[in-house]
Amino acid sequence: MTAARRNVRALTPKVTAEIVNVTPEMAEQWLASNIKNRRIRPRLVARYARDKAAGNWAVTGEDFKYAANGNLLDGQHRLRAVTDSGASVPMLVVTGLPEDVQDVMDTGASRTASDALGLRGVKNPAIVGAAVRLAVAERQTAHWDNFVATHREVIEFLAANPTMEDAAYYAAFAYKRVECPPAIIAYSLWRFCEIDSAAAYDFWDGLVDKVGLTAGDPRIPLMHRLSQAKRSGEHISREGHVSAIFRSWNLWRAGEKADRLHINSRKGGVIPVPVPR
Repeated sequence: MTAARRNVRALTPKVTAEIVNVTPEMAEQWLASNIKNRRIRPRLVARYARDKAAGNWAVTGEDFKYAANGNLLDGQHRLRAVTDSGASVPMLVVTGLPEDVQDVMDTGASRTASDALGLRGVKNPAIVGAAVRLAVAERQTAHWDNFVATHREVIEFLAANPTMEDAAYYAAFAYKRVECPPAIIAYSLWRFCEIDSAAAYDFWDGLVDKVGLTAGDPRIPLMHRLSQAKRSGEHISREGHVSAIFRSWNLWRAGEKADRLHINSRKGGVIPVPVPR
């Protein structure tokens, strides 16, 4: 390893750990020693790369691990993210490990965004985390089901949009009375509140309480379609759920009637919500 070493600590007579400022060039060179490893997961690399490019990567104790023979044992996704982001980041590098320790690496439970939010005192962290991921995905791509926000993106979005917690609080009881995942309810409620808070709650109150619905109300076919999917065991994607809800909201806001509502999203992504009047 050609990089200048600092904070080197001998863990055993043969194993050492050091903090190294890893450049894209170094990462490319180290990946050449990636002889035996898992297949690269592009979406995971993309998540890491976004955090690195945004300067959101911190030294957490996660490391690159090398066997005594020089083979890379762990860290290929983080190295690939360094090359893709073009950013240099400080990382912990452990060398001199027995090659067979690779068999037991990454076998523990992963820390989720919900775990991170819960540690920060956020109420309903699972619902908040999933709803925020939808909101972040909306800003990043037209195809939400292929996008996963990083923990840092979730935390920063919630800090800038604290009302998502209010929407999640509502969704925590509302989903028990309407066949829709709570994160979808929270996200759409928060999204509609950006346009008209009172109307947003009126829209969902009608679905949840099933009162004030007259013939032709576009919330009725939405409710029936979601219930039908639940009864039949039909899988509905996040895009499908959100697009159906957005269709219903758009019609309801425009004062139009509907007897039928399709779940599938339009080709190219989710149905857009009208801009505020």
